[in-house]
Parts: sequence; structure tokens; C-alpha cells
Amino acid sequence: MGDLVETGSKYSDEDRRRAVAEYCVHGTISQVSKATGIPGRTLSGWKNTDWWVCEYTKVRAQKEEEITANNLAIITAAQEGIKDRIANGDHHLNKDGKLVRVPVKARDLSVVSGIAWDKSVGAPLIQPMSGGSAAEAVAHLVQMFEEIADQHNARTIEGEYTSKGSEVADESEDAL
Repeated sequence: MGDLVETGSKYSDEDRRRAVAEYCVHGTISQVSKATGIPGRTLSGWKNTDWWVCEYTKVRAQKEEEITANNLAIITAAQEGIKDRIANGDHHLNKDGKLVRVPVKARDLSVVSGIAWDKSVGAPLIQPMSGGSAAEAVAHLVQMFEEIADQHNARTIEGEYTSKGSEVADESEDAL
């Protein structure tokens, strides 16, 4: 047969890969069964095998790469369009029915620039997290918050919570 399972099976590696791909698209065994003609019971059994998990992971990674590339292309095109509008104005029909370029309003410029600024400031928070584990992302955020606290001469106050949920400061910190 191939590299997924030993010989003697009714289904080829291509059939199995198609089933995994269909599962990534549809998300249910019943839909995969309808799309491929492979019985649901067989698919359920396959779903618990190592080769299924491996193929599923590959297909998901490929789809995520495609989606990321498509999103980047959309964002790039939108940014180019915005730059054009800022430089040359918005398209409007004048009284004669002719298409003319009119300068973008200050309000719209401030909204665009504000959003662009917010996104550019938030990007460093997201970027270090994108390639690592959740634990690495949390560790990165902890480090960032510690740096912010150090910049503001923050002090740690120990306390405890009562059953009502209100905080009670430790006696050693009463002087604060």
C-alpha cells in the first residue's frame, strides 16, 4: 500500500488522506462519510490512529498557512488602498456625473491613523506569542508586566480574600 498503513486494506493512502482533508473541512465523521463513501465506523476507527493525527496535523498546518497568507494579502491590499486614498483622495461623483478625487476628511484621517497606531503598538505584544507555546506567551506577558511595574516603582502588597470576596491587606503592609 503506502506509507500510512500496511497492505491488505480496502482503502488507499489517497482515500485516507482525502478523508482527513474532508474532516478538516466538515469537522464531523458523518459529513466525511457522505463525502467519501467510507463508512462512519471505519472513519471513527481511523480517527484514533497515529497516522490520522499526523495527517490531520499536516493538513491543519497547511490550511493555517494558506489562511495566514490570504489574510496578509488582504491586509496589504487594504493598506495600499488606504495609502492611495490618503495621498489622492476618495472617489466621488461630482454634479456632472464625473468621478473625481476629493481629499479625505480630517475625521476619517484621524480614525485611520488612530487604528493604524493602535495596531502597530499591539503588534509587539502578539508577535512573540505567535510561534511559541501558551506557557511561553504567558511568560512573555509576565516579563512585560514586570517591566511596566518596575518603571512605575510598583510595590507588591500581600493580602487575602475573605469568603465575601473582599480583599484584606496583610498587617505588615498597613503602613502603606
